[in-house]
Amino acid sequence: MRSSPRGLVEAVVADFYGRAVSDVLIGHQFRKIQAFAGADPLAPPLEAFAGHLPRIVRFWTLHLPGAAGAAGAGPPARGDAGRADGDGFNIVAVHRRLRLKKGELDRWMTLFHETLDAHEGSDPALVGAWRTKVEEFRRVFLERPRLVARGG
Repeated sequence: MRSSPRGLVEAVVADFYGRAVSDVLIGHQFRKIQAFAGADPLAPPLEAFAGHLPRIVRFWTLHLPGAAGAAGAGPPARGDAGRADGDGFNIVAVHRRLRLKKGELDRWMTLFHETLDAHEGSDPALVGAWRTKVEEFRRVFLERPRLVARGG
C-alpha cells in the first residue's frame, strides 16, 4: 500500500524510535532526550518524544527527494549531509555531543535499515533514496573522527 511521502517519513520515524529507544546498545542515547519517563525506564512511550519527532520528520523530509510534498521545501543539494535544515538543526553538531562509538553507529544503521525493510512496500523509490542518504550520513560520521570514537 502506497502512502504519501510525508506519511511514510512519519511512519518510519515513529517505527524507528519505537525500536531504538529500548534497544540495549543505543537506547540510552535516545532516552537522553525523552520528555518524561514511562512505567518502564528502559522502554519509554513514544509520546515521551512527541516534541522531538516532528523535528526528525522535518529533517528527513528536507533531505529526501520527493518527500517535501505540499510543504514546498526541496531537499538540500547532494553532498551536504551535515548541513542544518531550515530550523537550524545540524545533524553533525547535535551528534558530536553524544560521543558516539562506532558500534553504536553500526547498530543505528542496522535498526534503521530494518525499519526501512518493514516499510519498503509503501514507496520503494523513496525507501531506496532513503537508504542512499543514510549511507551518506554514515560516511560523514565516520570521516569526522570527533563524531564517532573508533572503539566499541
